[in-house]
Amino acid sequence: RKRFLQTPRAVLFGLSPVVARLPGLLCALGTLAFTYLISRRLSNDWKAGIIAGLLLALSPAFIQGSLLLDIDNTLLMLVLTGAFSEFLRLEDRLQSLAVRAYLALWVCAALWVKWTTIPIFLGSYFAYRWLRAGVRRALGEVGSVSVLAFLLFGVGYWGYCAYQGLPALTPFQYLLSVGTSKFYAGSGLMMLG
Repeated sequence: RKRFLQTPRAVLFGLSPVVARLPGLLCALGTLAFTYLISRRLSNDWKAGIIAGLLLALSPAFIQGSLLLDIDNTLLMLVLTGAFSEFLRLEDRLQSLAVRAYLALWVCAALWVKWTTIPIFLGSYFAYRWLRAGVRRALGEVGSVSVLAFLLFGVGYWGYCAYQGLPALTPFQYLLSVGTSKFYAGSGLMMLG
């Protein structure tokens, strides 16, 4: 199989504990910056941004995540806070197709990091837009960004699997089988099969 991006930081910087922790630290700093921007935009007060950043920076899970490259505590946090910050920054310009395409790229990046988390993120943002702009507008804005993001992800994912010679449906089949078996087991129904 072909290798995709074989440890570029090891090639560039060598191997050491500092280099191993550098991506986690950079993700943490980016997440703190986005957290500041989100809080400042929601409150219109820079002090709220500072307080939110400090509270996050002092969180034990955040500190632990900044020391390791863990998908949930580093990369996913960075991309989700970045996406939400950009959604907030551009919420007055969501009528533009270019803005929606740009936001779809953020959602697509989040899908690449951990695709099972994104429906929760999009649902939360939909609820936020519903409260601010009404249900029809929220459906149009968040719906179009979501569709475009999933299309971009799908094309990229299928292309990556084809390039690597990997079966593309395996993760989805596993999720479906686990999800349906838990649903039927929890409801007392028997699965026929």
